Amino acid sequence: MSEIAAFVGIAIMIVIQIALFAYGYGKLSDKVEGNYRRLDKLEERVGQLEKTVTKLDVSVTKFNRSVP
Repeated sequence: MSEIAAFVGIAIMIVIQIALFAYGYGKLSDKVEGNYRRLDKLEERVGQLEKTVTKLDVSVTKFNRSVP
């Protein structure tokens, strides 16, 4: 009888460990997805800034050519 109780106890501990691992993996996955979203937004902002810098560079170049 004690062997069965020990086996059941070990099985319960294994199930608890699996549940904790799955919960932790889910939280980690959520954090990774959030970081990817932030990275996408940051890349979009950088792209917009690159366009603005290019426009300013063209404007400065045109201005410099017009000044004797």
